[in-house]
Amino acid sequence: MPYWTVQQEKALTKMIKENKPIQEIAEHFHRSVDTIAIKAKRMGLPVSSALRVSGSSHPSSSKVSSSE
Repeated sequence: MPYWTVQQEKALTKMIKENKPIQEIAEHFHRSVDTIAIKAKRMGLPVSSALRVSGSSHPSSSKVSSSE
């Protein structure tokens, strides 16, 4: 699934604004957490809040959160 449809981008935006955990978002789209974080960042969405909400110990979460 290399490309994002407009509908998927809208759904991603909605899920992040609803503070859904990034792991839940990744499972919903059948994509990796890293892919979701990269896409959200490229769309200008608040990636750090999505990562914090997940409580994930994923290495990306410390990179993103450390600058806050």
